[in-house]
Amino acid sequence: MFAAYSAGTADLPIALVVLDSLPAPTPHARRLADRLAAFGYRVLVPNLIDRVERGARMSYRPSEFAQSKAVRDRLGGLGVMQDVAATASLVGHERVGVLGFGWGGTAAWHAATRLTAFRGAACLYGGGIAEARQQKPHCPVQLMFAEGDRTITLADVEGIRRAQPDVKVAIYPGSHGFACEELEVFNPDTWSAARDDMLGFFRRHL
Repeated sequence: MFAAYSAGTADLPIALVVLDSLPAPTPHARRLADRLAAFGYRVLVPNLIDRVERGARMSYRPSEFAQSKAVRDRLGGLGVMQDVAATASLVGHERVGVLGFGWGGTAAWHAATRLTAFRGAACLYGGGIAEARQQKPHCPVQLMFAEGDRTITLADVEGIRRAQPDVKVAIYPGSHGFACEELEVFNPDTWSAARDDMLGFFRRHL
């Protein structure tokens, strides 16, 4: 069993499962969920970290971020897709998308390629996507990267493009983490543009 943060009413016809870089309902993730709910989505943020340390505190604060990542890295691939699938099943209908950032962006890619629960996946700066670029998605996918990202280089992005010619790949100004307002690299203009593109993608496919 694991907890999940929910935003938006249960009767909404479309839903998003959000997988953040820190895979828990952090204050940042809850704010993001609330804002996405305002666009008409029911949003679920699963506390995936419950699988390895129930009730662990996850935080983007500089004094806690490294420790939070260390707890996250204990997850590996253990049961993550099982928990993501269980989260999608809570919605109770088929119009569900998955949205991920950083570590969660890679998890969202795996959800698109390993599960059949989603109608669309948007993956922002997922560092493991290049390594898994040969996997075949079961739904439309939009991949979103930053031109100044040192974790996923533009050469990595080009390799993904070659391996996935049918997947939309977008590159935005900024650095890895540009969508997280709790990080110094947060870029509100870039995030606004990427968010609008992402919402347009989900409107087309969910």
